[in-house]
Amino acid sequence: RSMFTQAVRWGLLTVNPAANARPPREQHSPIVPPDPAAVRALLASLDEDLALAAFVRMAATTGCRRSELCALQWDDLDLDRGVLTVTRAVDGAGGVKLTKTGQAKTMALDPATVAALVRWRAQLLELAMAVKAGTPVWVFPASRDLSRWVNPSTMSHRWARLRAEYDLDEVKLHHLRHFMASQMLAAGVDVRTVANRLGHANPTTTLRVYAHLIPEADRAAADDLGALLDGAASSAALRDSR
Repeated sequence: RSMFTQAVRWGLLTVNPAANARPPREQHSPIVPPDPAAVRALLASLDEDLALAAFVRMAATTGCRRSELCALQWDDLDLDRGVLTVTRAVDGAGGVKLTKTGQAKTMALDPATVAALVRWRAQLLELAMAVKAGTPVWVFPASRDLSRWVNPSTMSHRWARLRAEYDLDEVKLHHLRHFMASQMLAAGVDVRTVANRLGHANPTTTLRVYAHLIPEADRAAADDLGALLDGAASSAALRDSR
């Protein structure tokens, strides 16, 4: 439609033939996030593969796309403060580009994820020193060339070899984004925060994709509020009795 509009501006067409077209409504199947117990068990098995452990943990806690994780540089991480800034992604041609929305996103990292990154960085520095590759720039470099970023499909293949052992056969690496979103929404985290981690330019997108998970979060929030009020009432009764 935009191309035809430009053609009209240039005088190549008199009308836009796509102006009255209406695309069919998209059909979205409800997202079923990975089982938390299976994800925990898988992570616990990755003690020896520090690179994959850090990669999978970041995918499950930040909601970043695999292309964004593959394009991370150590300068994007502040491990002392536990902060990550995402500004780029690996594109389909093997180069590096801006993120899907063209905007940077900053988010906090939990202590265990920071610890996983610290362990991986120490091992990576030893490897770089052994092959005289200099200080690594990329958080997840290619195994045969530490000066380049790892290909996203490489990480997907490594994940695929592992997931079958933990009843995660149908769970792709991309689905760890859904894991993060579902867990945060169930915990009552506001949609705007979840949208920022997912890299959605508009929280409306997050609401549309994860609408079926909102009732669960609403129930949890109601239970928490009720418990808070009951606790306050109990405390008041205790003070009155004194």
